[in-house]
Amino acid sequence: VNISDPIPSLDMYQTTKRGLQVLLWTDMLKGVMIALGWLLREPTTINYPFEKGPLSPV
Repeated sequence: VNISDPIPSLDMYQTTKRGLQVLLWTDMLKGVMIALGWLLREPTTINYPFEKGPLSPV
């Protein structure tokens, strides 16, 4: 790498396009992580035939 090489200039279109791509992939990754968290979570339902909730006295 030569220090005297000019820095490539980015126009507004390329900068905006790159920024939106980064935001899109960041949001996609967050969504996948949330979905995996819900998928791997322990189920919260009760074991129906063996375990029943309390009945109200009516």
